[in-house]
Amino acid sequence: MTETLERSWQVAPLAGPDAVLRLVPADGVPGHVLLWRALIGAHRDDDIEQFMIKHSGSLSADAAQAGVSQRDLETQVRLHLPSFRRDELWQLQDDDVYDKIRLPSVIRSSAIKEAREEAEFYAYASFLMGGEIVRRDQSVTRADGTYRRLRFGYVPPRIGQFYQTKLHYLRSARCDTSLELGLYLDGARYPLTYLSFSVCDRPYLVSALHEAGIPAKRNEILVLTRMYGIPSIPRNMMSLSISRAARIIKKCTPFRYIVTAFNPLLGFNGTTFLAAGFVPFATAPVTYSYNAHRMFSTRRQSGDCLSQRLDTPNNILVTLGVDRAVRRSLLSVTRIAEISTSNYTIQTHTMTPQDTPKPSDAAWLQRLAEYRRLLEAAWSAETIHPGYTTEDGPTTPSRGQCGVTSVWLARKLHTEYEVEATYCYGTLTIERPQLSNVDHHCWLEIGKSDDPSRIVIDLTCDQAEGLEGPILCEEYRELAKQGVRYEARSRLEMNELDRDRVWKRFQALRTAVDSLQRDGYHEDLGLLSVV
Repeated sequence: MTETLERSWQVAPLAGPDAVLRLVPADGVPGHVLLWRALIGAHRDDDIEQFMIKHSGSLSADAAQAGVSQRDLETQVRLHLPSFRRDELWQLQDDDVYDKIRLPSVIRSSAIKEAREEAEFYAYASFLMGGEIVRRDQSVTRADGTYRRLRFGYVPPRIGQFYQTKLHYLRSARCDTSLELGLYLDGARYPLTYLSFSVCDRPYLVSALHEAGIPAKRNEILVLTRMYGIPSIPRNMMSLSISRAARIIKKCTPFRYIVTAFNPLLGFNGTTFLAAGFVPFATAPVTYSYNAHRMFSTRRQSGDCLSQRLDTPNNILVTLGVDRAVRRSLLSVTRIAEISTSNYTIQTHTMTPQDTPKPSDAAWLQRLAEYRRLLEAAWSAETIHPGYTTEDGPTTPSRGQCGVTSVWLARKLHTEYEVEATYCYGTLTIERPQLSNVDHHCWLEIGKSDDPSRIVIDLTCDQAEGLEGPILCEEYRELAKQGVRYEARSRLEMNELDRDRVWKRFQALRTAVDSLQRDGYHEDLGLLSVV
């Protein structure tokens, strides 16, 4: 469903939708800025705002006592308030609600503070003393005239993982991260700004863009999923980073739109996005989840956690064109799509038989063989399972590499082919005389766990004796007829992969693969392109 901007703004109707973005109020504020402000105002929660005002003194005192940023603590408090019903915010004793979320909020804020100190050290943030000027030639000049070059580029997965799980206010990794960029002071190991991107895997984003009059295709959309700037950076450094990222995306990828969201309930107003040229196009529900201790958990990683109890305002979705033609077309957007809860809860598109890899497809098997060769060149002592590092005697190169290989392929299938594969750990049994089983093995399956026609994909099956070739792609039932049984003891979906111990070793594999691709592909930043 869409709403005209007159309704979304909750202000007096204008002459017509075509006049909305051209509106220039008497005080000189451009129309798109007025639209931005109106959307924020319409998506604040008055009860939350009053709660924050009422407890501002306690927040300030707790931040000072814990030695954390008051802004960080306020964000964490806002993040945890939806765990209460609206009536509880006022009907309980004056400080009951704040006391219940105080501990998880302080714990998370303290963890962010500790991580920030590490990031500031390795990012050379001490160079920034306030009042710096960041220039378009990617340099920064202090008030005393001291000058230093800036470098915008690739962020290694290990460092990106640190920014996502330790520094960002959500403190959770996106397992589908495809591209990580940042702005560095010359010589620094860590970036001053960090941006991570994922391909679009949510059908509602494409639908909302279309409803807003934006004819974007799924393979033209890149989602900005995490953004972080060290607090001492100059004000324009974040928008400069977005601009540089858009330039790289335009040059090296097929994407034409960057989509992201911000949440007014958490106190965010999207100023950086506005400065970077983003345009609002939709609003979407937000899901807040918590564990038994009322600690926040993201929607993608919530599992069996407790759901929110407060009805909350929507997020505001915004988009940026990476080329001039798209940016110009976005200025004509005059409608804001409203994404329904039912559409929002659809995790990904529904796979059709045409989406599923075919074991009989020679081109598909050739592609898997190419992946195996690439990964074999990236395997190392950092990526092997520690249980196999001291083995004596002859062994296959893939031994101990099945976990990281399966994670890499699961992400590849997700980002490039819209195929959702399950990461499986268990036993590979070969029902033939004098052949031994592989008791600890990892592979992928596509399809439901009880479907005998589900597809098994194994890029390291040469660990087992009696199988031909290093790769396998076949229906489960066909393998069973041949006496080959893949029996899973655990299964993980894409969003759960970072919970497994394999994830750290996978980060090393991803770094190695990106390094190998850097010399041979235009996507030299490790982006998993969508064709």
